[in-house]
Amino acid sequence: MQFENASVIYLTRMEERDAPAAKPGAQVFYDAFRGSPIGIALENLEGQPVFVNPALCSMLGFSEEEMHSKHCVDFSPSEDAAKDWALFEQLRAGLIDHYSIDKRFFRRDGSLLWGRLSISLLNSATPMVIAMVEDITEKRRAQEDLELVAKEMAVAVTRCSRDFRYLWVSQGYADWLQRPVDEIVGRPICEVLGQEAFEFLQHHFHRVLAGHKVNYEAETNFQGIGKRWISAAYSPTFDADRVANGWVAVVVDITERKRAEKSLKLFRTLVDHSNDAIEVIDPENLRFVDVNEKACRVLGYAREELTRLSIFDIDPSVDESVHARVRNELLRSGFAVIESLHRRKDGSTFPVELSMRLVELERDYVVVVARDITERKRAEEAIKESESRFRLVADTAPVMIWMSSTDKLCNYFNKPWLDFTGRSIEQELGNGWAEAVHPDDLERCLQTYVQSFDRRQGFSMEYRLRRRDGEYRWILDIGVPRFNHDGSFAGYIGSCIDVTQRRQAESALTSLSRRLIEAQEQERTRIARELHDDIGQRLALLAMGFDQIQQDTPELSPEVLRRMRELRRQTVDLSNDVQTMSHTLHGPNLDYLGLVATMRGLCEEFGELQRLEIDFRSQDVPPLASETSLCLIRVLQEALQNAAKHSGVRRVEVQLKGTSDEIHLIVRDMGRGFDINAAMQGRGLGLTSMQERVRLLNGTVMIQSKPMGGTTIHVRVPVISESAAERAAG
Repeated sequence: MQFENASVIYLTRMEERDAPAAKPGAQVFYDAFRGSPIGIALENLEGQPVFVNPALCSMLGFSEEEMHSKHCVDFSPSEDAAKDWALFEQLRAGLIDHYSIDKRFFRRDGSLLWGRLSISLLNSATPMVIAMVEDITEKRRAQEDLELVAKEMAVAVTRCSRDFRYLWVSQGYADWLQRPVDEIVGRPICEVLGQEAFEFLQHHFHRVLAGHKVNYEAETNFQGIGKRWISAAYSPTFDADRVANGWVAVVVDITERKRAEKSLKLFRTLVDHSNDAIEVIDPENLRFVDVNEKACRVLGYAREELTRLSIFDIDPSVDESVHARVRNELLRSGFAVIESLHRRKDGSTFPVELSMRLVELERDYVVVVARDITERKRAEEAIKESESRFRLVADTAPVMIWMSSTDKLCNYFNKPWLDFTGRSIEQELGNGWAEAVHPDDLERCLQTYVQSFDRRQGFSMEYRLRRRDGEYRWILDIGVPRFNHDGSFAGYIGSCIDVTQRRQAESALTSLSRRLIEAQEQERTRIARELHDDIGQRLALLAMGFDQIQQDTPELSPEVLRRMRELRRQTVDLSNDVQTMSHTLHGPNLDYLGLVATMRGLCEEFGELQRLEIDFRSQDVPPLASETSLCLIRVLQEALQNAAKHSGVRRVEVQLKGTSDEIHLIVRDMGRGFDINAAMQGRGLGLTSMQERVRLLNGTVMIQSKPMGGTTIHVRVPVISESAAERAAG
């Protein structure tokens, strides 16, 4: 019969009706069974109890009926039951005829007791086993306590003879020397400990053999375990004649204690040489338990004097309320920092920062690091005074000033800013200032600020800010990063001025420049028309007149005819030049061809006329407003004219590239180049006209050139569609 986690039930119920009464021997056995102080049970080979005596019932707290109704698996923890059942099966199989095991038993109240179970097979007509249980709980506890004490005690004991041999050693002594007991007992001390240690300890041996008790602490180099500090106590042993014949030694390894004492001494030295005053205080009465030398020096007391005082004696600012507040903080977090005053022995005071930590040893202590903050307080006062001066200057400055911290949030605005916006400082702090920025400018403004902030770069931007009367005014905002003395980033500072009038003047100037360019284009168109329709026609008639004269007067001399033919040729050349000039002056037919086709045609015509190789390339050019296309055409014409006239080379590269935001025109030659500064000062090469046209479109012109280094012109203008241009014009 198999049981999971089975265990044998040891005590069963013996019913009185089953008690043997016929035979006197059986009665004696029955009386012994019932009166035995040891728990006894009879079981069948299935582990079922048949009889149980009162001792076991009392031991486990169950009645005989309850014991009889239970099975072995109900009385032991599973791991104990498994071991027991394995042995019982061997017994039942005939492999063994008895066994003994220490195991735990459940009592009726749920507690556990330790019992020593002994089971033997009975030779009877009906196969049975007898189980006896002895309660060994107290023995087990005593054994465990003894093992614990032996384990915790780092004591080694040995007995030695007068001829310096080991007679007996404890296991602790053997473990300390890291050698088996049998390799120590009977051997000379010098062989076990080593000659160096033996010679060092020999004078202690002679003293104990002289009948004296010996106690000492020493560091010795022991064979096998190296240098160790020991605390030893030797007691002599005597023979019948009271002559010392050996000794018993108790040896304690105190190496770690000595190291700790050395570390403690080093720690004390370091503490005494600390730049801060260190105080150990009793948290109950705030009396000094210990202080370091720095505390004695700064307070003017000897250590003995301070240990008779309390915090109340040297800190005039501490009272019971402060004591209670600090104590509660120490109990809550174990740490507290406050600023206070310390009073020297001569009565003078100085500010201190007290960093306190609660330390729990055999009792509670408070360790205080008292730092003199006199210089820091002076520096703080100087900073406050400096900040006060800064605010005075900032509030009287004719510009608006703001500051932000490392989190990008503004933390200061001067009085002119607040007067301009008509808002309080509380409304402006953080990102509140952005509420007054024009909605059309806000995204660009914040993007510029955040990008510059992340890169730690200065910035300059213009945006519209609502004045206190509700009018939006154009503001020039210049911001730069701030850094602390140690080089760490501290935030930004910026200044703002109202540039509305300048913007209005620039707008008027831009409008005038646009009208001048429009007038210029109209004049170019008129001149081109006059050249084509009037002068060009006259020159054509003049050439025809020369032909007619030659036909009507054949008798003219060859020299006159030659000169007339030369004049006719010059007239035709002049007519062609006038025709070319008219074509150049006349506006390109952008409406029909578009910018790319017009530029390509311009490059081909100009290249043929000037005998230049012009490499034109375009990429991703979107539809543009006519004003933008005309500007780029005129810039290209000017750049090609300059290249043909000044570069000295016969090849020019032209690129036109478009993105979603801008159009980029590049004109490059590898010619002789020029000095840009000299050219700008001389206002030559048509640069002024080129830059003015591009500026009107909010574009940029960048020229890269140096003598004998070629020239590259970069023109960038924002993409503006025809519909957008019409809305802007409207």
